[in-house]
Amino acid sequence: MLPPQPASDSPNPLSDDDWVDVRCDECETRLRRGESVDLYKFAQQCDPRLHDRLVHELLVLDIDYASRLRTVTRDEYLARYPQLRQQIEALDFHIGIDSKGAEQPTASWVAPAIEGLVKGRDIAHYRLVRKVGEGAMGQVWQAHDLRLDRTVALKLPNAIDMSPDVRQRFLREGQAASQLRHPNLVTVHAVGRDGPYAYIATEFIEGGDLGRELKAGPLPVKRVVELAAALAEALHHAHQHGVVHRDLKPANILLDLDGVPRITDFGLAKWERDASALTAHGQLLGTPAYMAPEQALGKTSEIDCRTDVYGLGAILYEALTGQPPHSGDRAAVLLSVIHIDPPMPRRLRRSVPRDLDTICRKALQKRPEGRYATSQELAVDLRRFQRGEMILARRANPLRRLLQTVQRRPAAAVVVLLATLLAVTALAFRELQLQNRELRGAREVAILTAPPGAQVAFVPIEETTGRLLVEEMSSKPIEAPGNARLTPGDYLVAARWNDGRFHEVFRRVPAKSVDAPGQFRHTRWLIRENNVIELPPIEAPPNQVVEGMLRVPTESDGPVDDFILVDPYPTTFAQALALRQGRPFGDPRSHGAPNSPATVSYDQAVELAERAGKRLPTEREWELISRRSKSNEGAHSSGIKGLFAGLAEWTTTPAGAATGTRTLTNSVASLSDTRIARGADRDRLDSGIEPDEPSRNAMASVVLWRHEVRPRLVFRCVRSSRPRLDTDDFRFLTEQ
Repeated sequence: MLPPQPASDSPNPLSDDDWVDVRCDECETRLRRGESVDLYKFAQQCDPRLHDRLVHELLVLDIDYASRLRTVTRDEYLARYPQLRQQIEALDFHIGIDSKGAEQPTASWVAPAIEGLVKGRDIAHYRLVRKVGEGAMGQVWQAHDLRLDRTVALKLPNAIDMSPDVRQRFLREGQAASQLRHPNLVTVHAVGRDGPYAYIATEFIEGGDLGRELKAGPLPVKRVVELAAALAEALHHAHQHGVVHRDLKPANILLDLDGVPRITDFGLAKWERDASALTAHGQLLGTPAYMAPEQALGKTSEIDCRTDVYGLGAILYEALTGQPPHSGDRAAVLLSVIHIDPPMPRRLRRSVPRDLDTICRKALQKRPEGRYATSQELAVDLRRFQRGEMILARRANPLRRLLQTVQRRPAAAVVVLLATLLAVTALAFRELQLQNRELRGAREVAILTAPPGAQVAFVPIEETTGRLLVEEMSSKPIEAPGNARLTPGDYLVAARWNDGRFHEVFRRVPAKSVDAPGQFRHTRWLIRENNVIELPPIEAPPNQVVEGMLRVPTESDGPVDDFILVDPYPTTFAQALALRQGRPFGDPRSHGAPNSPATVSYDQAVELAERAGKRLPTEREWELISRRSKSNEGAHSSGIKGLFAGLAEWTTTPAGAATGTRTLTNSVASLSDTRIARGADRDRLDSGIEPDEPSRNAMASVVLWRHEVRPRLVFRCVRSSRPRLDTDDFRFLTEQ
């Protein structure tokens, strides 16, 4: 007998960190939509052990979003949440991470040491006029220089009693920047202390910053090129004086009233003439969304001028496309910076010229040696592009490269020729496949999602083996609503929305000879005007869909974050009825106790899994899950239950993929109408009786008709860890 499912107040099978992250993600989604969230009630739903920790994270998140629209005060939050007085009192000042991975002040109160700074106060010979901003290390004031009668920007650290490391880094910013004089760098006038206050005085730039301008969207290409070229030349000047900025981002690019850019905030600068090592190896400093991979890995010894080339490339990317190259929470951004190449700028904005796309991608290479060697080289290419000349980053003509390879490396030439022949053959094969698709009766299909706007990829499924035919995928996703020409057959369909949600479902495109649609969501269709096939819309799952699911590594060669999310228990009758909003399914007389596993046909299981925002596993995924469960079965520490309880669980794999000896329930006439169930053999399934001792044979399997319903035939839901839209994304699912 299966152990009962945990009640809602049982400890979550996710780790504490994952559980808090899930709840914070749910809260952030609602805040992003502009909804009001009662943090006190929201936190009451959590495990009491994690209450204080979750409250702290929720307060920081709420203050972060509120402070982007208005000034927030401690008194405001104390009045709203008197029950959380202790946690609110503890929040003197906090730095959060915005949606672009940039550090943001999340409250208007700061450390008591500079809380009393007001207009008219004198720091040394500078009189404070107005506060113009706050950063990770200090406040910035517009001030008047009483000695030289000029307006300056005065930067002050957040606390008088700074640690030696923070004080040294703050003063080092002024020392590094004071060596530099360039029209596109903010000039530093003085560095000093006045009693307990340390300060840096710079020229005051009347205007705004690039980050504020980019909030309105991408800039005209001509302006982007002029900005980027000027900034690259300014960086080259800094690099010639041994100064590497290390924290380039739009917020650190000031724009004067004429739109001239000025680089500021050398708070993380690496000054090569300073022999002291302020940053230990492995310490992470910088803004994740604009951080080079060597910074994200904490390899401070490898940081040089090419690190700034990457940072400027990230700014160039955002100015061209309207979004940074990497986005998400801090952990996701760092992982993406290290392992994932961003989409080509031209894929996000078709008006981006090819040469400018090439320049941007060269600056954003993961390996420093793949980037421009200096910012001057980047500036030269940008100026060449401005003048309409051939850029240096452009790849040489393929024939010329081949001849050069033959001359330099005769042996390697053979490899190049073979690779070229294979590429030509693959292209020809692809063209033949497309022609064959038309011959096989491709149909115009209307693609819908709810909400609309998702990117959708259709992956054909081989009907007898279940293999994903990724070689027949479309070259790029389709934006819904939209139309596509698809060959009749079954498809795995992946949809990704702009807010990060995604879903993987099954759909069937009918042949022209088929008159009636199926009764399930994945087999239904309508015929529109002009003989266009309309498939049921793909619905975005709720953000909390992953709650309670467990992680199982895929053991593939793909990205490090590749894993399967799996439900700890088979789906119960109560859950199945809830998914159908109380409407019965199958024969109600066959229903067991509410908390017992639901016994359904394969197609019923597929539809219920889709309604849950999940899908059924392939046979290979089931084997990975069962290996994890078996390796931990003694203590049940894996959290995956019921795999060895003598139940058969549906997989999406047809009998044509079977290897070795399988037990068939009938004489199978059409392999496409069969599916493999794992966890029990024919004898155990036919008996319908719970065994005295659960089976420990993870390889037990049976081939069934997809319409069969048996007392011990159940299903368990899984979900991919990330959206899959490109050919490479399906590498694991195609490894059968």
